[in-house]
Amino acid sequence: MKKYLILLMLPAFLLGSCSIFKSGTSEKSFEGKVKYDITYPESSISEAQRQQLPSSITLYLKGDKVMTEMITGMFTRKTIKDVEQKKTTTLLEVMGQKYAIEKSEEEIKKQLEEKGEPEVNITDETKEIAGYTCQKAVVKPENGDKNNVYFTSEIGSSKMNFDSPTYRKINGLPLDYEMKTDMFTMKLTATEVEKTDVSDDNFKISDDYKKVSEEELQNILGQ
Repeated sequence: MKKYLILLMLPAFLLGSCSIFKSGTSEKSFEGKVKYDITYPESSISEAQRQQLPSSITLYLKGDKVMTEMITGMFTRKTIKDVEQKKTTTLLEVMGQKYAIEKSEEEIKKQLEEKGEPEVNITDETKEIAGYTCQKAVVKPENGDKNNVYFTSEIGSSKMNFDSPTYRKINGLPLDYEMKTDMFTMKLTATEVEKTDVSDDNFKISDDYKKVSEEELQNILGQ
């Protein structure tokens, strides 16, 4: 059951994470963390399965580094983005085993090209989220359904948008958005945005993670 649920979550693990996105030509420096609550609307999973899925995720930002962390009773997942090198590393710890999936700039570009260009419609609608006034955008991936996203342009960097297939044209930090898989929709809503010192340890990768590809990890979890 646990491996089955992790397999259900795997596409969401490997999607480009929503962190800091384009903000025109200016740079907006932000060091701190953002906590999101996660719900699962319009999902075809049972209530028992839903209760074992993550209920929150935390985003840590410092300079040109971003780390997202998701902790549940079944697994821990971290995604580290190195903006200067334009690469990502997803770390998954499950049932005592540690796996790392690295993506180079070339691999990310190829995957984004396969996803196609999303359509983005910026609306005049706004709402307050975690102390920030957020603007609504409607985003439609080339081969997907429309997604509503509320973002703030008060936080942003023109460098940190390199890996997001759906939201890469959003000019700010999404504080309310969705990630969709075949089995469920994850809705993430920010509940706390805190400016604080962030340790460099959050972006370090220990040597005890086994490097695997996406396909290898799917095979391992499918055993």
